[in-house]
Parts: sequence; C-alpha cells; structure tokens
Amino acid sequence: MAFGRAWRRIMPSIQKPACSGDTNHSGTASSRSALESFLESEATRIVSEAVRAAEALPEDAVLGAFSTIGSITRSITTRAGQVIPAVIAEVLKMDERLVVLREVEMPITRTAADIVRQNATDHPLLLSHEEATDRRFIVDLVVIEKECRHAMLYDAKRGAAALSSCKGVLALLRGSALTGASALRGIGHDVATVSYGIIDRYGRTGADPTRTIGPDDLNAHFGVPVRATLDAFDTILGRTLAAQLGPLAASIVALSRPPAHETKSESAVVGQESSDSPTVALPARLIGPAERRSMAAGGAASVFRRVR
Repeated sequence: MAFGRAWRRIMPSIQKPACSGDTNHSGTASSRSALESFLESEATRIVSEAVRAAEALPEDAVLGAFSTIGSITRSITTRAGQVIPAVIAEVLKMDERLVVLREVEMPITRTAADIVRQNATDHPLLLSHEEATDRRFIVDLVVIEKECRHAMLYDAKRGAAALSSCKGVLALLRGSALTGASALRGIGHDVATVSYGIIDRYGRTGADPTRTIGPDDLNAHFGVPVRATLDAFDTILGRTLAAQLGPLAASIVALSRPPAHETKSESAVVGQESSDSPTVALPARLIGPAERRSMAAGGAASVFRRVR
C-alpha cells in the first residue's frame, strides 16, 4: 500500500527535538495497521452517514433524480473536513513524545479577550484561566510536547477553496493561547509555553502564513508523515464513495433514458404540428401590453389573426 511505503520512507528521516533525549519513535507495524484500519472505518462511516442523510431529504425540484448525488457530494466534503484533525491525531499518537488531545474546550477570559481586541500583535503573556470568562472556544487539536512542556493549539481547515478570512478563528485561538498553559495545567497537563495556528489541509485558506501550516509543511512541522496519511485517507474515501455512488449513478442514468419502444424524442413530438393545426401570424416587432390594449380598442387587433 502506498501509505505503508510513504511511512517507511519518511520515518527514518525524522529528527528528535533539541529538548528530547529519546532515540527511537518510529511507529510499529501493528500501530500502522491500526492506523490503516482507522482510515478505512472513518471513510466508511463518512460515506454511510452522508448517504443516509441524503436519502432522507426530499427530492429537489430542479435536480430531480440527481438530488441524492448532489447532497451526498456536498455532505462528503463537509464531513471530510471535520475528520482532518482526527486523522492527524491518530498519526501523532504514535509518537510517544507527544500528548494529543481532541476538541478541548478552552476558556477565553475577559482579560485575554481585551488583549486580543486592543492589541494587533502577540504578547508573551500567560494568564490565569480562573478569571471571569468572556467565552469558550473548542480547539480542534491540542498537541503537547512532553519534554519541552510546550502546547500547540490548532484549528483545522479543509482549505479546498479560498475563504474570506480566518481572522476570527485566529483571534479565538490567540485568546485561548493566552490562558492555555493555565487551563491545560488545570486538567492535569504539565505545560509551560503555548503557541497556536491553523492547519490548512489543501493550502487555500488565505490565512496569515505565519500562523498557518500548509500541506507541504505538515511533515516537517510535526516530525511524522502526516501528509502521507491524509493523502491515503483521501484515496480511501474516494474509493469508498465511488463504490457507493456507482450503482446509484447507474440507476439515475437508466431513469434518464427514454423507453426502448419510443422512436421519437419528447421534444420532437411536442414540436410536431398536425396538418389541420392553425398557425398564428405574429407582428414584425415587439408590442407591449399598453399598445396592445390601444390596438384592440381601435380595432387594429387583426395583426394577431389566425390563418390556415
């Protein structure tokens, strides 16, 4: 499998961080097998849920029989975007130097919110999370490097099309980072420093490049073959989707074909005129409703007479 080859090619080049004393962190064969099983099960789940949701919707007046396929494809892209941090988390969990947390609710205190609103630049502040809370933000992925005691807060974006801005998300991440060390220590994780950013899966979010990890930078950023795993998941998801849509598409094509006994298309039948059908003599120019009423009142309506 391409995923396995990519993993074996990348893992030997992984360098340990400067603050780590460990020497070997390569994933085992069993862990790679578990990861592949995870990708397969997630792809199956996404497609199955998308199909069930699409089949429960009423048929669109314009799309008709194609409504289900349209709904499935829209749903697949949304669900695939949502699973990006989960796939990354599964890869990172294979590195024993890391603590990986998913969907962590982080408090943004009033002080942190005020700092974000009033200051365009970041400050090396670590605030207490026990002050009055302005709001809470669910962080997609929190990764803690245990020996360096450094936590990274990530929001994952699919980034398949350019978005207007990720500024709002970055502001929320920044507010979370200001209280992040305190909040993470409060739930039992030894954290000294915090940073934050956006994972841009396909590289087209248009977000601040200093706070964005694009697809080409994922492996170097995390130190494990994240890109290969995400690409493998795309392949598996595409294969699973094709297997599901193939029969459905065939049935729709069959519905769109005219019955075998028909010799003329419906449009030809509609356009065909019988020998005794009257024709209408049309005026040589556009006539508006007001003019038409005036013509009728003046007895000039013969321009619309029927002729044979």
